[in-house]
This record gives sequence, C-alpha cells and structure tokens, in this order.
Amino acid sequence: MLLTFVTILYFTTIAIVSVMTYKLIGKPNQNNRNKNIDGLRGILATMVVLFHFLATYRVENNMGWTSPDSILLSNIGPVAVSLFFIISGFLFFDLIYKDSIDWKGFFVARIFRVYPLYIVTILIVCIFSFILGDNTDFSGVFYWLVFLWAPIFGYNDSYLLNSGVQWTLLYEMSFYAMLPLLWAMKHRKMTIYLLISLCSAFSLLKMQDIGFINISLFTLFLIGAACNLIIRKLQKYIYHYFFSVIGVLCLFVAFFFTSPYTYFQSLFLMMFFIAMSGGSGLLNILGNKYFVSLGAVSYSIYIIHGIVLFSIYRTDFISLKGMVFPYYLLMFPVLMVIVCALSVVTYKVIENPSIKFGVNIINKINNRKK
Repeated sequence: MLLTFVTILYFTTIAIVSVMTYKLIGKPNQNNRNKNIDGLRGILATMVVLFHFLATYRVENNMGWTSPDSILLSNIGPVAVSLFFIISGFLFFDLIYKDSIDWKGFFVARIFRVYPLYIVTILIVCIFSFILGDNTDFSGVFYWLVFLWAPIFGYNDSYLLNSGVQWTLLYEMSFYAMLPLLWAMKHRKMTIYLLISLCSAFSLLKMQDIGFINISLFTLFLIGAACNLIIRKLQKYIYHYFFSVIGVLCLFVAFFFTSPYTYFQSLFLMMFFIAMSGGSGLLNILGNKYFVSLGAVSYSIYIIHGIVLFSIYRTDFISLKGMVFPYYLLMFPVLMVIVCALSVVTYKVIENPSIKFGVNIINKINNRKK
C-alpha cells in the first residue's frame, strides 16, 4: 500500500514540476540531440532527489544514511546513477569515431559545464560548515574540488550538506580523462593528451587501493559505449513497439529483482537503454517537451537538491523527529517544486552562461591557431 502511494505521489509530482519547468524555461534547443535521452536525464535527476529525500528521513530518525527497506525504493538512486553513467558512455563514445578531435576544446567545455555550479555549492557547504563546525580547518575543501569528501571547519557531516552527490562527478570526469586513450587505441595515433589519460588511470588505481572508488563502476560507461555500437548496427529494427515493451520489462526487472550496481542489474538497464535511446514506440514519451525541459535543468537539480534538503530538514526548520512517514512523504511535491524552481534560476544564472563562456574561450583559442 505504501509503495503504491509513493509511486503515485512520485509520478504526480514529476508531472507537475515538468510542466512548471517548461513554463519557466520553454523548450530547450534540441539541434542534433536525442530527445529521449534529454527527457530521461530529467527523470533520473528527480529519482535521485526522491532517494535522498527518503534517506534524509532515516538520518533524522537515527536510522543512519541507509537505503529504504523496499528493494524498489533502494534501487531508485543506484538505477538513476547507473543510467547517468550509461548515458555518458553512449554519448561521448561518438568522439572515438572522429578522425581528429579538439581535445583542448573538449576539456575546456567539460570544465565549464561541471565546475561553475559545483563550486557555488562548495561555497554554500563551506558557509554551513563554518556555522556548524568547531574549528578553522578548511583544508577539506581541496578534497571537494576533486570530487572527494572531507570535513570542513571540523563539521563531520559536511557530506550531508549536498547529499554527497559529488562522488559521481569523480567517475564522470575520470571517464572524460580516459577518452584520449580510447581514441588513440581506436585510431592507432599518439596525442599529447594521452598524458591526461595515463595520469587519470594511475590516480584511479591509487584511489581504488585506498577505497575511494570502485573501479567496477566504470563498466557502466563501457555498457553505454556498447549501446552506441549496437544502435549503430540495429537502429532500424529498434523503432518497433515490441522493443519498447521489452525495454519497459527490463527496467521493471532492474528495479524489482536486482541489487544495486551489480552486473545483473546493468545488463537489464542496458537492454532498457537500447530500446529507449533507439526511439522505440512507447518510450518516446520521454522525449516530450516537458520532460526535455526538465532534462535541461537536470544537472542543477542533481547538484543543489541536497543543499535544499539540508536547509529544510537538517537545520530544524522542519523537525522530522517522530514524524509519521506518510506525512513526511506528502512534503515531497513541495520539495520538488522548490528544487526545480531554484534549478531554473541556477540554470539561467550559472549553468547556461558558464557553458557559453566556455564556448567563447574555445573559439578564442581556435582563432589564435589560424
């Protein structure tokens, strides 16, 4: 009964905030973009919010930062993150096929895509940590700048300020750093940017040794690359409605019958993603203008929602101690409206201008070469 209530509440909320987001930013430019993937990004970001929303209740009621008892609810976050990684592998594997790549431009674009908003959130984390901490040691900030975590100003719960979402950015940026190596292997050519790949590989091995990362999660990027290859070969067949049904069934199995971040789960997510990104029948609903608009602000949703959660619930603005869980769930629509409204602001004020600024830098660099 409770699971049914959560499901209905979630989809109702997503319908509301996706329409709201569309009204606030309109339909983003979709030139040469896969609308289904953009729409999926928006849904995935909201799934992460729900996962951390549920975890916050458990933290505030002394159950720790743990997953819900339901296998469906415990998979919401991991499935979303896994699909984010698969999307990155799918999209950026296209670079491998190009005969020449402006790697400098690529890395500049990635830095200005990821860092500006993330740095703003670090500053907010520092302010909260300064208020709640018990010393003046801010050296932990340097860990945060490379997407790791450490206490700031002696506040040991600093990671709760943003729900610790930066851990996935470490994997994303590491994957970007490995692309020159994959390109060189494909074309059997050398590039100076291989040094970035080699340094990244060495750092990843070291971080694996001390438990900072799990190397096996990089298989999700490879699965995305495999999806790219399969769709190139079979796209004309994947449009059939039969594949959309298979895709939905695979997603159902991934949620209800697999454990987080296992190869078994990844296999079913791969089959879902192939059906979805290939434009199979029913799954084209993800490409509607409302979900696409939500996808445009998905990075902002992902990065800032933890701070909103902390500001509301961890500062005793609203106390969750002893609150009945179903009553707490009713706050989710309000939270999502706040998060999406703020995400539209950060998208317009920080994300979009930063992306354009990065493009201008790339153009200036390229013009100097002429």
